[in-house]
Amino acid sequence: MNDLTPPNKSELDALAHKLTRRQRDMVANIVNHGMNGTNAAKTAGYSDASAVVIASKTLAKPHVQAYLNALTMSAFGERGAKALHAIERLMTSSKSDYVQLEAAKDMANRAGWQPSERKQITVSGDVSVRIELD
Repeated sequence: MNDLTPPNKSELDALAHKLTRRQRDMVANIVNHGMNGTNAAKTAGYSDASAVVIASKTLAKPHVQAYLNALTMSAFGERGAKALHAIERLMTSSKSDYVQLEAAKDMANRAGWQPSERKQITVSGDVSVRIELD
């Protein structure tokens, strides 16, 4: 699995298997409910007194980070179609020309039609011209 491809169910299950139930619940709270680490830890069943430390230590573990990344990519994969539909709806039915334009630009960008990147080139230095008439 690379960083841009959502994991399949077996890959996600393999990563989840390396975590405790509370760790899985904490990561799910972060990804699915947008909680910060402390609140996610409390909701997962860790005590209020230790939630800050537990969240910090847990989220620093490589196997927990791998599961967090995989679950996040999985959520993006699931919600991508809904996001695409929302952009299309804005592009076609918004009353604001500006909103339609921005949605159309976003849709074109996602389809790979990006405008060329604008660059400003500045040349500095001295120019000397010498003309000799004989």
